[in-house]
Amino acid sequence: MRQMGCLMTRLLDSLHILLNPLDLTFNLVTAHPSLTVSNDLRTIKFSSTKQQYADHPERFTSAPQILCRQSISSGEHVWVVEVGANSMWSLGVCYKSIPRRGDHSRLGHNSVSWRLQWKNGKLTVCQSSCNVALGEMTNHPMRIEIALDYEGGTLAFHSTKGRREHLHTFRAVFREPLYPAFSIHSNTTVPSHLRKK
Repeated sequence: MRQMGCLMTRLLDSLHILLNPLDLTFNLVTAHPSLTVSNDLRTIKFSSTKQQYADHPERFTSAPQILCRQSISSGEHVWVVEVGANSMWSLGVCYKSIPRRGDHSRLGHNSVSWRLQWKNGKLTVCQSSCNVALGEMTNHPMRIEIALDYEGGTLAFHSTKGRREHLHTFRAVFREPLYPAFSIHSNTTVPSHLRKK
């Protein structure tokens, strides 16, 4: 079993990645201007101040998202994301052809991406704009394991902090290389009735 170990440590309001054995790093040219990226390309942080990134056709301009530079086109891979309690986030995978602007550029809101989201105390999954609530959780999920079987056509999410808990499994026929994708929506959780849809 070929594995991509990926430890993404959420430090306060940032996502930090330590990847082993494959060296995954964030792709700066895809970063939305609300995301700051560390010099080693392993940490992202949401910022209320827009970054002065150069224009690039691969840059996200609507949703605060970023992709990894590396793609997956075969085999079985597992990576782990550790997240803090003070932000709303999305985790998943997408094809390189994901739109870069507009509502359909959000992870899960198109036919070329799959995502798990934590927002306002609720977990949801989404693909092709089909949003499914996984229910409210009393404890914030602190560590998410993402397991991808490319040929088997499965993308599974588990909570692994404390006891292991299956959250959701997508089933699909993957036809293009997949890129690990991430989004941080804000640094603080805001009640849903105060947030614009």
